[in-house]
Amino acid sequence: MNDVLFDFCKAWQILDANLIIKHLDDNFVYDSQWVLSSLDYSGYKDYITKKFNMLKEKGCRINALI
Repeated sequence: MNDVLFDFCKAWQILDANLIIKHLDDNFVYDSQWVLSSLDYSGYKDYITKKFNMLKEKGCRINALI
């Protein structure tokens, strides 16, 4: 579990979606009040990758600590 938590925080710090994606099960479903519909594994992978790329382009820095 510590690897998952570490990778999740590190992913947000360096904006690398692959650090999150590698821990997801193929049956993963993402729900959020900010996203209009549920996202399956493929949809979430696309969503989080695009989100991180947009944050990088805007020069955003995220401070995620364990």
